[in-house]
Amino acid sequence: QADQLRKLVRDAVDAHGDLAPGAPIIAISGGSSGAGVTTIACGLARELASLGKQVVLVDANLAAPRIADDFAAKPYGTLAEVLAGTRRAVEVLVGAADGIRLLAGAAQADAAL
Repeated sequence: QADQLRKLVRDAVDAHGDLAPGAPIIAISGGSSGAGVTTIACGLARELASLGKQVVLVDANLAAPRIADDFAAKPYGTLAEVLAGTRRAVEVLVGAADGIRLLAGAAQADAAL
């Protein structure tokens, strides 16, 4: 999966120059459900956006994605589709809040599979 995510980033940068290297990437992960990863990631994204930073938040939890719910965002595509090669990341990014774009983990039907 890591190779696919690196390719995803490279493709997004190639398609949109404003995403060029120089922007820091922060990865937050947890070992189990309920560890607070979603809360921390969403809070950090909101704080960075409030400081004027442009944030792309990727919900890489394909089993139980929750970040779209936290922002009450209505994604029209998912990371699962991007990794499967049926969509491009730039096609499925959705505005979640001022300064925050979201790449949702999976649709609920996809997550249940």
